[in-house]
Amino acid sequence: MKLKKLGDKTYIIDSHNKVGIYLINKTDVAIIDTGLSDSVGKEIMEICNSQNWQIKMILNTHSHPDHIGGNHIIQEQLKVKIYAPKTEKIFIENPELTSIISYGGNPHKYLNNPYLVPKASVVNELSKAILPEGLEYFNLPGHNSEMVGFKTSDDIYFLADAVAGEDIIKKHELQFIYDIQKYFETLDFIKSLDGKLFVPSHGENFIDNKFIVKLNYDNTINIINYIKKICFKKATFETILKNIFETYNLKMDFIQYSFISLTIKGYLTYMLNNDMLKVQFTENEQFWITL
Repeated sequence: MKLKKLGDKTYIIDSHNKVGIYLINKTDVAIIDTGLSDSVGKEIMEICNSQNWQIKMILNTHSHPDHIGGNHIIQEQLKVKIYAPKTEKIFIENPELTSIISYGGNPHKYLNNPYLVPKASVVNELSKAILPEGLEYFNLPGHNSEMVGFKTSDDIYFLADAVAGEDIIKKHELQFIYDIQKYFETLDFIKSLDGKLFVPSHGENFIDNKFIVKLNYDNTINIINYIKKICFKKATFETILKNIFETYNLKMDFIQYSFISLTIKGYLTYMLNNDMLKVQFTENEQFWITL
């Protein structure tokens, strides 16, 4: 993990996904997300300590495990307050909900693991009033229900998982999206921004937001068109899922099955609501059919 300076007050710790650091003053910092695990949380504290920085608050963009994994240990050791949007707060305080939703019922033992169920932490609801001077937040729904991003006084935007960098799209075309309609609206919002630098949680930082938005938009449309192709004659959900795994070179396991299923259900909801697909029940089987 390396500390990188992006602006006068803005830094990142480059890990599996980026951890943002904003200087409140010469000694106090706000942390944006905390990575995947206790070990990442420990490294964040070590890096801040090496700079003589004191962590004053944690700001979570959303409740996915790879963004909140270091919350517990940092809060336990430093007694800092954690802030997140209202819905995300519920999931961070009750992380078992992520595996419940991922499975769609009482999760089995393979989904009750630290990747999906990090340690709980105490969270306060995010508001403009608690933010240090020079830091703003904005809504980025789509990837998750109430995800947010942050803008620093250096005109640098932290976009969480709202978009993937070009390198990530080339490597992993299928991105997790909860709500396709809101995701498209968020892409339009990001395209309208005028910033010095944009920081996605995964992938390279970028300046040309319009180019990256188009890549993410086109990639999503390609997946919609492929689902239409699969459902041209009619297909069950499991048939759609099998085709997606094979086409996008994914390896099925319990976790991948759960998260990719949620994503494909998001696509099917969007396509059904926008009259691209219809549903037919035949001999106690559900079929999706392209219109």
